[in-house]
This record gives sequence, C-alpha cells and structure tokens, in this order.
Amino acid sequence: MEDGPKLTPEAMRAARALLGLPTVEAAARIGISATTLNQIEAGAPIRPSTVRKVAVGLAQLGVEILSEDGWTGARIHLTRGASPPTAREDTASGA
Repeated sequence: MEDGPKLTPEAMRAARALLGLPTVEAAARIGISATTLNQIEAGAPIRPSTVRKVAVGLAQLGVEILSEDGWTGARIHLTRGASPPTAREDTASGA
C-alpha cells in the first residue's frame, strides 16, 4: 500500500512549474540532487524514502502532490498576497 499521493513525472513537473524554478534550484530547495529530480521527471523508479523526502520538501515550499482515481497533479498553497519563490527573487535578494 502506498503512503500518500503517487509522485509521477507529470506531477513533479507540475510542482516545479508552479514554483517557477529551474531544475537545479528546485532540487536544492526540495533537498535532493538535480540528477534525482531529472530521474523523477523522466519516470525512473525512485525509492520510497526519496518520494517521502520530495513530498516533505515540496510541502515546505507550499506545494502539494495530488492523486486520485488515476490522475495526478500538484497545487500550491499561498498566503494571501504571497507569490511562489522564484530564482529571480533569490538573485534580487542576493541569496
């Protein structure tokens, strides 16, 4: 039995798109390597521990992976007036 939603390549790409981040930056913020993120997005098998790590990392960024009745996706949770973190904002702040 699976713990939580299924992390599909499409859901991972959707989550990254919602954040507006390139692969390397998204991977760093999630807490995985860019290689691992590329493998997830390519549909390679990933360990359950990596799926959990990605789910936690995305949740900390405000993104939730969803799956139900054969479909998967992602949604972002923002506070009123907030926008998702982007690489451009990091560069502007000197981070």
